[in-house]
Amino acid sequence: MYIVAVFIDDNIPVESLTPLLYVKDIAEGILDFVKNGVAMTELGKGAYKYSFDDLNNLKDYYILIDGGSTLHDENRYQVQIIKSDYKKNNDDGMFK
Repeated sequence: MYIVAVFIDDNIPVESLTPLLYVKDIAEGILDFVKNGVAMTELGKGAYKYSFDDLNNLKDYYILIDGGSTLHDENRYQVQIIKSDYKKNNDDGMFK
């Protein structure tokens, strides 16, 4: 799964940033980072991505992306949530 962020400052997409990604497992607590300050890859036109290959679909994640100090404060940070994907098994009514 890709985590994608777009940074716009003064209504202009911002390129050549080095956004840092912080991911926490919500159930594990506030101090437990799954990813701690990893760099994202630039796609162009202000867009950046990170391939979250070790995503566990049964967990909820809180994501903070820091675009860097060159951005105005109101545009520097982005927050995302990834919700767990519980799937119901129709045969026995249990969740997997």
